[in-house]
Amino acid sequence: MLIRMVKGMVHAMAGVLAGTAIILLTLAWLLSRGPVSLGFMAPYVGDLINSALPDVEAEFDDTILTWAGWERAVDLRVINLRIRADEGSVLAQIPEVAFSISTDALMRGIIAPARVELFGPTLYAIRETDGHLNLALAGAGAMATGRMEPFLNELTKASDPDDPLSYLKRIDISDADLIIEDTGRGRSWVTPDTQISLRRNGARIDGETSFLIDLDGTVAEMSLVGAYDAATRRIDAGLSFSGVTPSVLANTSPEVDFLKLIDVPVQGTITIAASVDGVLESIGFDVSGSEGTMYLPAPLEDNLMTESFSLRGFFDAPTRQLEIAEFSANFSPETTIYLPEPLNHSFPLYGFTATATYDGVVDFLNLQMLDLDMAGISVRSHGSIDGLMAVPQIGLRVDVSDMAIEQLKDYWPQAIGTDSYDWITSQVKSGTISQLHVDVGGIMYGFDAFSLNRLDGGFDVRNATIQYVDALPEVTGFDASAQFSRGRIDLDVERAQSAGLDIDGGKISMTELTGDTERARITTVVTGPFQKAMELIDQEPLNFTEVMNISPDNTAGVVRADLDFDFPLKETLTWGEVKASALAELKSVSIPEGLFGLDVDEGQLDLAIDNDGMTVAGELLLQNFPTVLTWRQNFDDTAPVKNRYELSVHVTDVQNITDLGIDVSPFSADMIRGDVPLNVHVTESQEGLTELEARVGLGGVIMSIPVINWDKEESEPGEARVSIQLKDNKVTAIPKFAIETENLSVEGAAHYAPDSGKLNRIELSKVIYGRTDMTALLVPGVGDSWDANFTGPSLDLDPVWEDIVFGDFTESGQTFLANVSVSAKFERVWLSDDRALDNLIAAFARENEIMRTVYVTSEVKNGAPLEIKMTPSDRSIGRILTVWSSDAGEVLRTFDLYDLMKGGELSLTGIVDDTQENHPFSGLLDIHRYRIIEAPALARIVSIMALSGIVEALQGEGLAFDTLQMPFDYTDGAIRVTDAKATGTSLGFTASGVIYTHADVVDIDGTVVPVYAINSALGNLPLIGGIFTGGEEGGGIFAANYSMTGPRSDPEVTVNPLSAFTPGFLRNIFDLFDNPIDPPPDQSGVEESTGN
Repeated sequence: MLIRMVKGMVHAMAGVLAGTAIILLTLAWLLSRGPVSLGFMAPYVGDLINSALPDVEAEFDDTILTWAGWERAVDLRVINLRIRADEGSVLAQIPEVAFSISTDALMRGIIAPARVELFGPTLYAIRETDGHLNLALAGAGAMATGRMEPFLNELTKASDPDDPLSYLKRIDISDADLIIEDTGRGRSWVTPDTQISLRRNGARIDGETSFLIDLDGTVAEMSLVGAYDAATRRIDAGLSFSGVTPSVLANTSPEVDFLKLIDVPVQGTITIAASVDGVLESIGFDVSGSEGTMYLPAPLEDNLMTESFSLRGFFDAPTRQLEIAEFSANFSPETTIYLPEPLNHSFPLYGFTATATYDGVVDFLNLQMLDLDMAGISVRSHGSIDGLMAVPQIGLRVDVSDMAIEQLKDYWPQAIGTDSYDWITSQVKSGTISQLHVDVGGIMYGFDAFSLNRLDGGFDVRNATIQYVDALPEVTGFDASAQFSRGRIDLDVERAQSAGLDIDGGKISMTELTGDTERARITTVVTGPFQKAMELIDQEPLNFTEVMNISPDNTAGVVRADLDFDFPLKETLTWGEVKASALAELKSVSIPEGLFGLDVDEGQLDLAIDNDGMTVAGELLLQNFPTVLTWRQNFDDTAPVKNRYELSVHVTDVQNITDLGIDVSPFSADMIRGDVPLNVHVTESQEGLTELEARVGLGGVIMSIPVINWDKEESEPGEARVSIQLKDNKVTAIPKFAIETENLSVEGAAHYAPDSGKLNRIELSKVIYGRTDMTALLVPGVGDSWDANFTGPSLDLDPVWEDIVFGDFTESGQTFLANVSVSAKFERVWLSDDRALDNLIAAFARENEIMRTVYVTSEVKNGAPLEIKMTPSDRSIGRILTVWSSDAGEVLRTFDLYDLMKGGELSLTGIVDDTQENHPFSGLLDIHRYRIIEAPALARIVSIMALSGIVEALQGEGLAFDTLQMPFDYTDGAIRVTDAKATGTSLGFTASGVIYTHADVVDIDGTVVPVYAINSALGNLPLIGGIFTGGEEGGGIFAANYSMTGPRSDPEVTVNPLSAFTPGFLRNIFDLFDNPIDPPPDQSGVEESTGN
C-alpha cells in the first residue's frame, strides 16, 4: 500500500504541478517571502490523489508551496495527509508530505517531482517469518503494508522520459516513529525521531537512517547506511551504534547466541547484506567496549570484570561462515580463572585477544589465535572445536612465554601428575622455562563434563638447578628442550654441569604421570676429567671405586659417558630405588695399580656399568706393555662370578715379561726372545678363587732349549697355553699348560703346596719333538735346584750328540737348570739318524752348571750292555768317569766314534780335574779282543809296506787285535794321545798325537809292527829289548814309521819305507829324510763339524 500510495501521489502531483506551472511562475517572487497556501487547489489535488489511488480515499488539510533553497527549488507540500479505506478506516496518516519539482522534467515540458519527503510518519519495518522485509505506514489502529521489493523495483526500473516517476531521485522521511518487528522471534523495538533518506542512482538506491532504540531499558544510538542494487537484488547496510550491550542481542539469532557471554556496553558498526526479499547474506561487525562483565561458558562458568573490550568479525549467511577478526578484552587486576574438577586449579588472567572462524554448515570452530595475559606470562593459543553446537570436540594449541621455574606451580595443575609435580617443584630449584607449548584435545559432554583425550606439548629449560638424588651433587646450568603428553614428559638435555663434569646432552623422561607409578628416566652424556668421574662414583651411596678396588687419587684421563638413571618420582628417593647404568669412553686414562696391582697408562677404554656390574673393554699400557682388555665385574654377591678378565698383552720383549709379575721358572731369559702376544682369561669367584687361562702366540718368538739343542725360528708358528688357579691372589695349581710348534708339542701341569703356595712339582704329560716322545716330572728343590725325571718310548739326542761327544761335555756353559738332579728311563735313545741306545736307565746330578754324577745303563744295537758312571773323586778335587761295554765296536759305532771295529770289550777310566778352570779330563781307554775291518788308513799303511795277507784280512773278517791301550788327555776340545798301542798276532802299531774334536782333524804318528807276535818278542827281552825296538813302547825289531794328518774321516797317510827293515835303534835315523809334518791347523777359526 505504501508503494502504491507513493506512486499514485507522484502521478497526482505531476498533474497538479502541470496545472499550476503558470501559477508557480507568477508566485515565484512570493515564495521567497514564505510558504504560500494553495487551499483553492485542495479539491483538485484530492481528486488527483483519489484517481491515482482508486481503492482508497485521500484527505488532507491544506496544500502549500514553499521555497526549499536552491538545492531543492520549489516544494509543494500536502498537510496532514490521511488515506482511508472504503469502509472509512485510516490506513495511513502522514502529518506532511513535500514534493520537489524536477528541473530535468521541466526542460522536457513535464512537471514531475525530483524528491518526496514525509514528515513525522509512523513506520513499521517488519521481518516476516519467511525472511522477507516489509515496510508499513501506520494509521489510526491500522497499517498500510507492502513488500520492499516492488517498491524498490519501481524506483530502479529503466528510465522513461514520459513517466513522471522516472524523475524521482530522492525520498526522505523525517522525524518518523519507526517500529521494528521480527515476527518469527516475536521481538519488536521502537525508535522515535527516526531519519530516513533514500537516493536514487540509476539501478541503485542508497539510503541512510539514524535513530535511538530501547534495548531492554538501555537507549542505544544507531545510524544506518545502506544501498539497494537492482541488478543483484541485494541490499547492503551498515549500522553504527553506541551504548549497546551484546548480551541483549543474543536471542535475536542462533548465529549470535554467543553474544550472551558479553555483558559490556559497546559501540561500533555492523554491516549487513541481504536479498531484497529479506534473505540474509552476510553480517559484519566492529564493536568495542569498556567496563563490564564477560561470562565464561561451562565448564569454567566464571565471571570476568572487563576494563576494555573489542570485537570485529564477519558472518556469511549462505555458507554460514563466521569470522572473528578480533575478540579482545582487558580485565581488572588480580583476575583469576578457576579450572574445576578434575584439575581444580586457579590461575591469573589479565586479558586476552582472539581471532576465529566458524563454519555453521559443518559446525566447526577454528580458533586462529587466543592470546592470554596471565600476570605477565603471555599465553598464545590456537585450535578448533568440532561440533560446537552439538558435542564439542576440542583441539587446542597453547604457547606460553618465558617464566621462572618457581612460577611453574602457579600454572601447572597438581592433579596432572601429582608425583611428578611434587618432584619437579621440589627438586628443580631454579631456572627459566621458555617456548612452552601445549596441545590439548578432548570432548565436552554438556556444560559440566569434559573428557581429556590428548595432552602434549613442549618447552625449553634454561640454566636450571636440579637435585636429582639428594645424596649426590646438584646439576647446575641445566639447558634442555622438553616434550610432554598426557602420561609423560621427555626432556632433550643440551648441556649442564655437575661435580666438575660437563653434561653435553641427553634425555629425561617422566612416565606414567596419569597413574600411581610415576617414574623418571635420565639418559645423558657426561664429559670431563676421569678423576672427577671417579670422585663422583666414589661418593655415598655409589661407592663404585671401592667395589672396583681403585682409588680416584692420582688418576688421569678424559671420560665421555652415556648415563642412564631410572627411578620412581618421589620426594624421599633412595639410591636403592634407582636403576643406574653408564656407557663411557675413557681416553688417555692412567690408574696407578689399576689392574692386578699393575699400573695402567694411556688407556683407551669403553666402560659399561649398571646396578648389576661393570664391563670395561679397550686398549691400554699394562706396566708399559700394549694390552687389549675386557673386564666384567658383577656387583651382585649372588652372581657366581665376581670378576672376569680377558687380556691380550703384547710383550714387546719377552725378557721383560717378569714386569707383569709372571715367573717363567725354570726357563731362563736367554731361552726365549722376541715379541709375544699374550692372551689371558681370568675368572674370579665370590669366594676369592681365581682361574686364569692364558694363550701365548709364539709366531714372532725365537726359542731355544739348549739341553736338547732345540730351536725355533721367528718365522715358525707356535702357541703356548696355560691354566692357572689362584686363591687370594696366590697360585694353587696350574692344571694344564702346553706348547705347540711345528716340531715341538709339550703338555703338562704344575702343582703347588696348599699351605705355603710354593711350587710343588711340574708334570709334563707329553713332550714330543722330533723322535722324542716322553713324559717328565720336575720338582723344585732347595734354592734354585730341581729334581727331574724323564721317561718315555724314545729320546732323540741327535741334535745335541756332537756337542756331547766332541764338545766340552764336562761343563755346559748354559744357565738352564744350573742345579738339577735327573733320572731317566727310555726304551730308545737316538744318538744319530740310525744309531741309538736301547733300554736306557740314567741318573745324573748337575751342580752350578757342572755335571757332578752320572749313572747310565743301556744296551747297544746287538743287545750288548753299556755302562757309564761319573762320580766325585775321593778328595773331591775332580770327578771319575768310567765306561764299560762288552761290545766295543758296537759302542764306538753307536756313538759315531769309529765304525771299523767289531767286538771287543771296552773299558774307559778317567778323571776330570775340577781344580783347574778349564776342567781337563785324562784317562785310559782299554779294548780287548776286537777286529778291524775295511780301515782305509790302515790299509794304505800295510799296502805301502807290502804286507801281503793283512790287506786281505782287513777286507774279509777283519784283522784281529788282542788289546788297545790308549792313554789320553782332553782339554779345550783337543784329545792328546801318548804312547797308544794296539797289538795283534799279525800286526801291531803305536800312536801319539792330537785329535782336534772341534775341527774333526787328526795329527797322529807312530809305528806299524808286522808279524807283531814274533817281531816284538826281542823287544820284550830284559835290558836289551829297548835296543831292538828303539825304545818305543809296543814297537818291534822291524817296524815302519807312519803319520796321519787331516780330516778324521780321510786323513793323509805317509810311511817311511826305509825304516821298515831297519832295526829299531837305527829306525829314527831315516825320519830325517821324511817331509816334516805340518803343524795342526789353527782351531780358533774352525767351526765345529758333525763328522760321521
